[in-house]
Amino acid sequence: MTMCLNKYEGIVARLSVRNAILKENAKQQLMLPPPTPRRHAMAPAVVALPPAAYATAYPSLPAPLAAPVPAPRKPRETWSAVVVSKDPNMSGKEVAERVRKEIAPSLGVRLHEVRGLARGGAIIRTPSSGEIRKVVANKRFGEIGLEVKPSPAQRPKVVVSNVDTATIPDDFMHELYKNNFAEHMTLAAFSKAVHLENTWSVTDGPTVNVTLNVDPTALDVLDGGKAYIGWFAYNCRALANCGRGRAATIEVGVRLRESGHLFALLHEPYLGDERMDLLPEGMRLFADRRGKPAIVVNYQDVICMLVDPLTTDFGVCLSIKGNFGSIFLCSAYCQFDTELEPYLRYMDAVLLQASRTPAILGLDANAVSPMWFSKLSRHAEGRANYNRGELLSEWMLEKGAVALNQPSEVFTFDNLRAHSDIDVTIVNDAASMWATYDCRVDVWELSDHNMITVVATPT
Repeated sequence: MTMCLNKYEGIVARLSVRNAILKENAKQQLMLPPPTPRRHAMAPAVVALPPAAYATAYPSLPAPLAAPVPAPRKPRETWSAVVVSKDPNMSGKEVAERVRKEIAPSLGVRLHEVRGLARGGAIIRTPSSGEIRKVVANKRFGEIGLEVKPSPAQRPKVVVSNVDTATIPDDFMHELYKNNFAEHMTLAAFSKAVHLENTWSVTDGPTVNVTLNVDPTALDVLDGGKAYIGWFAYNCRALANCGRGRAATIEVGVRLRESGHLFALLHEPYLGDERMDLLPEGMRLFADRRGKPAIVVNYQDVICMLVDPLTTDFGVCLSIKGNFGSIFLCSAYCQFDTELEPYLRYMDAVLLQASRTPAILGLDANAVSPMWFSKLSRHAEGRANYNRGELLSEWMLEKGAVALNQPSEVFTFDNLRAHSDIDVTIVNDAASMWATYDCRVDVWELSDHNMITVVATPT
């Protein structure tokens, strides 16, 4: 017999199946997931309970991570350009409409989209760098009072670490070309492909981290991780994906101090061997056992207690008490090549421990859903991050949790090849009643994940 379930009956059925799986997993002893290779090994932030005692004390915590699922199909490549009007009164919607009607039909390129921006102007996306160069070179824009230029976030960045400040910038660029690029491109091509973002002198100390703004072709040359300057080899790191990015982690600390915000929930920060040297004096940093998610505290007049049983390979959790009351903060990095269910069971334990205390969870969920206003293409359904989004949405409905994300023109994740809204800030029911929230996403060029700012105003 065939049964036709409506939307809500389908959700109930899936939840019933998952509940049965949870009961079965609760009988098993907790095992830790296989270690994740990472460039900068670090000691665990805390000493956890032995696995056996851990599972006994917290039977609702996750079972072992499942074997990695097959990698999803590679997302389509996307290159973008920004169009602005010489008329400051023209809205982004009007600019986009002029491009569609007066320019797009004669461009001769494939267009992913032409979309107006809330801050004014419009964005054009194409599937290749050659096509976006053709768009930028089109003179028709100027003829109708528009200006077009490549997206400023389009060029990757590379950091060359610990360069001797006795090497002046001009000599650095000369040696960089001679020892690294001469076999791959002419000096003229190098001058167009590689640009210094910072300068220095011997008064800046013995060494300096040099940031280069590079074309993708230049990034391929430095892909081996070394830059040869004179007789020395320096480590270099691409910041197109700023996981473990030292410069990005330092800037988080600077922004936190300058803004006066109290906390930062981080994913894939650079910890290194001397972790506290990266942050302004007085800041406290707490990380999970893998060093994937972390929490930074920028406020001395609060009591921070690391919740040891909930600081695992799945996330880091703090109990915080201050003049605003008591809250739980949790940061979790839901790794894309593993099943999502173990992280859901981890968050089950976080909400259980928080009970009626306000809890705020910051997730790199690697999942998309209309529930947190992900901007979905018509082909999104069926992809791995869409399926993960359905699971997380069902979990939120079951737990009465709410996403703080708001509609935004800016993607939370945006790099050379793809863009999506996979980062979610979640609060429990107690947190929903404790405060009102303002959430925004700002473009951040040091990382391929943009900066999310949440301002909580206790009621």
